[in-house]
Amino acid sequence: MGHPFLILFLLNLLFYTNLTFFWRNYVENRKTASKIVGTITLWQISEVDKTAEIGFELLPENQGLGIMQEVIPKVIEFGFNNLKLVEIIGEVAPDNAKSVALLKKYGFKLKSKLKNTQLYALTQN
Repeated sequence: MGHPFLILFLLNLLFYTNLTFFWRNYVENRKTASKIVGTITLWQISEVDKTAEIGFELLPENQGLGIMQEVIPKVIEFGFNNLKLVEIIGEVAPDNAKSVALLKKYGFKLKSKLKNTQLYALTQN
């Protein structure tokens, strides 16, 4: 059974396109207000190169609940199918083992290593 969340799509067209997905955890008690549990973003979207960067975060109390495992594939699918991207890039700190594992789980491959960051890429087949 999936986590109860609602993805709201916000499109910001300023100097570059930034597509952010927020999800809210709705509790069964309707008198209690919903709260944001994390974010996932496709940003630095290049219409010329058909690429974007993915970024995500969860509040600590929501980590380890399988939320990212449910949301990341949907965002990847949206990027490739709706935005017609050919590559999605994830930039992570080398010591961020959880994020590295998530990227690898969904097919991202190490593209390059820099001093304080690593770039992982997923290309459309």
